[in-house]
Amino acid sequence: MSYKINEMVIFKPADGAIWRVDSPEQVISLTITNCNLLSLLLNNKGEILSRECILEDIWDKQGLRSSNNTLNQYISILRRTFSLLGIEDEVIRTIPKVGFCLNSSIKIDEEYNLENVVTTQKLTRGHGCKHYSYIALMAALAFSVMFFTNTILCKNKE
Repeated sequence: MSYKINEMVIFKPADGAIWRVDSPEQVISLTITNCNLLSLLLNNKGEILSRECILEDIWDKQGLRSSNNTLNQYISILRRTFSLLGIEDEVIRTIPKVGFCLNSSIKIDEEYNLENVVTTQKLTRGHGCKHYSYIALMAALAFSVMFFTNTILCKNKE
């Protein structure tokens, strides 16, 4: 199954691939966590998902621990990904002190037919540098956030 988002972007949850309809050679591979988070939001379009619900579904059920800050970071990465793919509208809305939901103005086509689109395996051949650059950028961002959060927490303990 795949999703066509706002007539511009294709998301294939099976392998975490996301790309612009008009640029299928530029595939971005989402992390497993971001893929699961986006899938959860898409599968619950129109519903406000509480932070607790998201944390439980995405992390707790996997035996992992997380926090609101981590959730905010992953939402931020998804928003940047949509921006990189040319969707300037707010795809993911923040409901203050409650949670998140997909923006109702964003059009979502479920089970988008990929028969006319080249498979992502073929797309990623020869384009590995873009894929690895994105992963490296996201890893550096995550590391920086964790480092500065840890530094702030340590200073607060003193």
